[in-house]
Amino acid sequence: MPDLDCILLNADKWKWVLRDGYPLLKVQCPRCDCWGDVIDHTIADSGTIDPSVMCGEGCGWHAMVMLKQFHRIIRQEPPNA
Repeated sequence: MPDLDCILLNADKWKWVLRDGYPLLKVQCPRCDCWGDVIDHTIADSGTIDPSVMCGEGCGWHAMVMLKQFHRIIRQEPPNA
């Protein structure tokens, strides 16, 4: 696998939304501007997302991501997660 770019996403390129009553992180692809869900990832207190993030629309964007001005929401996992 080639080395991935590491990018810092400004606060207007990510957001928390509620899905089925639970917070879900969404990020905007810097290449095609679509919004995608961040599922099955961990987010460090620094805002670093692990593993890497890919565009959900298939434009080919793939990078290691850190969220600028990240603030954690206490998240309760849905049952049977």
